[in-house]
Amino acid sequence: MGACPTWWRGTRAICKTTQLIPVSCTERGRWSYASPHFAESGRVIAAKIRVKKERAVTQLLEQNRSFRSNQGEVWNEIELLQDKAHLRSPTSAMRDVYTAHRLDLMEALAQFPALEKQKGLLVIINGQVVGFDLLSCTAAYHIVHGKLVQSYAINALLEKGKQAKDPTTKARAFLSASLRAAERRFKSTGHGWDLRYTGKELAGSALLWKSTIL
Repeated sequence: MGACPTWWRGTRAICKTTQLIPVSCTERGRWSYASPHFAESGRVIAAKIRVKKERAVTQLLEQNRSFRSNQGEVWNEIELLQDKAHLRSPTSAMRDVYTAHRLDLMEALAQFPALEKQKGLLVIINGQVVGFDLLSCTAAYHIVHGKLVQSYAINALLEKGKQAKDPTTKARAFLSASLRAAERRFKSTGHGWDLRYTGKELAGSALLWKSTIL
């Protein structure tokens, strides 16, 4: 799996299987279908909410080995995000915050295009590292790059503050702390192992398949 797997290059899966995938709801007030068809949203949850969700999943795994988030916390964090955006959605949808800042997010995407061999990104907002994402395959990363940039940009737009004086030092300190984080291993919901990392002001996860971190 060091090279890009063939299924990233195709438009259809090469095998048909059923897999239950744990998810979190990002629209508290919707209890009916807008369409009978399932569609990918083109976005991922805002970065700072993602960190809290990671920590909650890890805590629940340690308690009963169940891949679940704290759904109430996710909804509450989305409401806080809406408050910062001075926006109130009828169904409390995270999507509406992104839509309200569509032009700003498009500008962020233009400022941070995916580089040719890029596989990840580390983001600093207001002088603090807020996230680090890394994939093993460039082609796979390029699929999610735009979603990741938007997930960080929405926090940066709503929490304007000072710039880091020395971002390189901040980044290196974060990566060093990550190497010292405690690691626990849980069987993944699909293939491989779900690795969970915890430390001071740090929460993360990785998917290990055979000997490769995906």
